[in-house]
Amino acid sequence: MIYVRLVYNLSLLVSISIVSSFLNNFNFGGKTLKKVFQGFLFGGVAIIGMLDPFVLSPGVVFDGRSVVLSLASFFFGAATMAISSTIAILYRMVQGGTGALSGSLVIVSSSLIGLAYGRFVRNKKRNPRVKDLLIMSILVHSAMIFLMLTLPKGISSETIKKIILPVMLVYPSAAVLIGKIFIDSEKNMQMLKDLKKSEFTLQKIFDLLPIGLWFADKEGKLLKINSAGKKIWGGEHLVDMSGYGIFKAKRLPSMESVKPDDWAMNHTIKSGVTVKDELLEIEAFDNQKRVILNYTAPVFDDDKSLLGAIVVNQDITDKIIADERIKQNERILLETQKISKIGGWEWDVENDRMFWTEEVFRIHGISDDERKNNSEDLIRKSIQCYHEEDREKILNAFKKCVSEGIPYDMRFPFTSYDGKEKFIRTLAHADMKDGKIVKVIGNLMDITEQVRAEETLAKEKELMRLTLQNIGEGVLTTEIDGKVTVINKAAGRLLGIKLKDAVGKNISEVFFEKSAEGYRIQKSAVFEAMKDKKCIEYAEPRVLVAKDGREYLINQSCAPIIGRENEVIGAVLVFSDVTEKTKIAENIQRTDKLTSLGTLAGGIAHDFNNLLNGIYGYIELAKRSSPENGQTVKHLKDALETFSRAKDLTRQILTFSKGGEPVKMRGSVENAVREAVKLASSGTDAVIEVEIHRNLSSCDFDEIQLQQVLKNLLINAIESMNKEGRIRITAANVNSRDMRFAKEKSGEYVKISVKDNGEGIPHSDLPRIFDPFYTTKKGGTGLGLAMVYSIVKKHDGYVDVESRVNEGSEFTIYLPVAAAQPSKARREENPGMAKSCVVLIMDDEKTIINSTGQLLKGMGFEVITSMSGDEALEEAKKYEQMGCKINAAILDLTVPGGRGGADIIQELKKILPECAIIASSGYSEDEVMAQPKKFGFEDSIAKPYRISQLIEVISRNLK
Repeated sequence: MIYVRLVYNLSLLVSISIVSSFLNNFNFGGKTLKKVFQGFLFGGVAIIGMLDPFVLSPGVVFDGRSVVLSLASFFFGAATMAISSTIAILYRMVQGGTGALSGSLVIVSSSLIGLAYGRFVRNKKRNPRVKDLLIMSILVHSAMIFLMLTLPKGISSETIKKIILPVMLVYPSAAVLIGKIFIDSEKNMQMLKDLKKSEFTLQKIFDLLPIGLWFADKEGKLLKINSAGKKIWGGEHLVDMSGYGIFKAKRLPSMESVKPDDWAMNHTIKSGVTVKDELLEIEAFDNQKRVILNYTAPVFDDDKSLLGAIVVNQDITDKIIADERIKQNERILLETQKISKIGGWEWDVENDRMFWTEEVFRIHGISDDERKNNSEDLIRKSIQCYHEEDREKILNAFKKCVSEGIPYDMRFPFTSYDGKEKFIRTLAHADMKDGKIVKVIGNLMDITEQVRAEETLAKEKELMRLTLQNIGEGVLTTEIDGKVTVINKAAGRLLGIKLKDAVGKNISEVFFEKSAEGYRIQKSAVFEAMKDKKCIEYAEPRVLVAKDGREYLINQSCAPIIGRENEVIGAVLVFSDVTEKTKIAENIQRTDKLTSLGTLAGGIAHDFNNLLNGIYGYIELAKRSSPENGQTVKHLKDALETFSRAKDLTRQILTFSKGGEPVKMRGSVENAVREAVKLASSGTDAVIEVEIHRNLSSCDFDEIQLQQVLKNLLINAIESMNKEGRIRITAANVNSRDMRFAKEKSGEYVKISVKDNGEGIPHSDLPRIFDPFYTTKKGGTGLGLAMVYSIVKKHDGYVDVESRVNEGSEFTIYLPVAAAQPSKARREENPGMAKSCVVLIMDDEKTIINSTGQLLKGMGFEVITSMSGDEALEEAKKYEQMGCKINAAILDLTVPGGRGGADIIQELKKILPECAIIASSGYSEDEVMAQPKKFGFEDSIAKPYRISQLIEVISRNLK
């Protein structure tokens, strides 16, 4: 009876457990929620078992809860165990009775043993087996029998005797049976999961394959296409065989269009044949043309019945393009080698084989017919091209590279097989594999043009170096930090520094500049040029101070040196000494200013001279007609003296004009020097020292003008010393080579210098001191030094000045030494000449004609007057026709509005071939006045003149 009741109870549990296993297969919630659900499920199953137990005695009942709870813990873990055992304990306590405590302890022990054994099995990393279920159940129910001892003494032993055999036989079997159901259920679930996973994996593989896949049924209907296929065809069109016309393709290379019934799929479905490697150019649905490799194969079942077909499309468009690019690259490489004249070669050490590219053959001058890719032959041909003295070197280098892996890079002269002399560069290195040399790879370069260019460049570089070192301009280059890298001789000379001492130093240590005001310029232009990335040129010269203190006026320009990446890497500075050029330019500028002033002064002086000449004539007339011892004669003599002073003033004005030509006499300048010192030294405490060197050469000079020059210089020197101090004036012979500036004419000069120790002249004022009207003295006229400059220039000389503030000034005059031939001496007056002389006077100034005519008549001359050149010609013709002779003619050179003397001289000479024709003008600068014979005149006389001067000129030129 006990066995029947136990089996009945357990069969109920088995059926409920099957339901539990079925429910466990459903997916809902997460793992935790499923375990909670299982806890309540198995707790409920335990309660159902306890609803109809086998009652051994009042309060002592047996059911299948130990089996259910141990299996729940074994398979589903702690969460399920806790919930199911709690439910079972609560219900068992509600049932109460004598065995309530023992029953609760059985629930706890069964759950714990099931949990522990389940973890033990999983820790072994294997699935539960029937043996595991049997062992676990024996342990659970052995514990249950043991716990029966917790029953009252009178009941426990009796219960154990009755229950031990049926429990140990039935309950383990039930546990194995139910556990087997769970094991099978889990296996089924795992298989289902694995199947779904496999299906998912296959789908992923299907979609991720880079080749297009199509599946069709046995009727040819397209069932499925993967992502790659959609991309290749630009869309998805699952059509049956009748719709194949939507696919457009051409067979390659024939470019024959594929017809709808001629697709490979038709042949595969109808005949079961496989179509391989069909090359097609398709026009996809996205309007893109692609090249594909098509493969169509039938699919059969186990009975060899056709199930359908599979189509594989491989997009090889990129491969076709890549292949074409490879071919193109090969063509480009060959052409590049040809253009660059670089060929490659390879020595296969393992196979003892040499390979040359086309360019190597060309460099060797080996024709297509002579090419044999035999290793020994190629090596022999290559070695023969090197010059005999180089062959051993290249062979040794090649052998060491092959045997020891030592690379080489060598250059040699080379004679190709077609007789061309070349230079080649050959490089090689070893290719290692597993520590062993397997290949030697190298190249051969025809560097003939490069070598020739290098030789030319070397020559040009040497020429550039020599040019740089020998040009007159100073050149130096710097790095970006200002460090000097290159300096030429001219720069070293101007800077007063040795070239080796300048290289490596900062430019601020070797290149010193001052502004026009005398301030030190701290930062060189090279830094500004590098900062602004532009060339810098200064419009005005700057002052360069050499290491020894010498100063130069320089022009300079500076430019940055730009590198390949458009970055500044340094600067180049070019400078030249323009001290003398500047002086010459200043002289030219002064000359231009004096010329402008002279134009004005000359015009005024001309008119003034005409007036003076007329006044002078009338005064002489008045003097001649007055009693000889009367007071009137005395006044007229005084007037003539005043006239002479006015004449000197006019001459000084003409010094600035083109008319200020000096009246030169040959002699020594000593008298002029000493006279100027005498005139300038009165009224001053300054000490003037005079040193005249022996054998001083003679010069052609105007003594009055030279005295004026020296007097002006001495007065300026005295004023610069506040009338106290020491002045030294020297005169000596010098050669033009000893003069410190550029000269227009070389030769011998007399040098006169005036040196003082006064306040000096600021550097900024020096360029303008000779300008007319420029002065820094209060109340000064600005004409003193301008007169000096003008007079010296008209003597074909030079003026130089050196001055330093608070140290003094030195003015130097250079006058050219007179030529060896002595100057022509002047003739003395001949007051006793023939009284019957006829004189023609032509002048546009009426006062001159009247006064001069009357004076000459009063002295016995016959006078003919005219006021223009044409009138003079008429008078001359008239007298000639009358048979009269005109002995002398005084012709004014300038006649406003008419023809002057120079205009009529040739015509007049034809009329009066024996007449002494004399030029006269208030413009003493006129070339006719300076060289009258050159223009047909016998002589010249400058206005204003006295009657005695006129008679003297006439008398010495009468024919």
